[in-house]
Amino acid sequence: ANRLTFWGRGQNGGEVAEFMMGGIAGGTYQDSVNPPVSLGKTTLKSEWQKYEMPLNDKNLNQVIGGFCWRTFKTDNPGGCTIYLDDIQYEV
Repeated sequence: ANRLTFWGRGQNGGEVAEFMMGGIAGGTYQDSVNPPVSLGKTTLKSEWQKYEMPLNDKNLNQVIGGFCWRTFKTDNPGGCTIYLDDIQYEV
């Protein structure tokens, strides 16, 4: 695989999230992708949008953290609803 793609949208638009893969460190099992690949803080629209994380130069031999997202209350003080679909690794 040379990229991770997914579709995302916010319920209202304006929701902020960070999407990542890799980066699991410590313990017996660790990611071969460290530090994680991140899109940084992303502001979602209310319409579906395709996102892509390039993985061309990443070691994918032992991926533990395949995909994750996180939000922060400071970016979404009223809460947020995020929809994701079709998350996949592509060649």
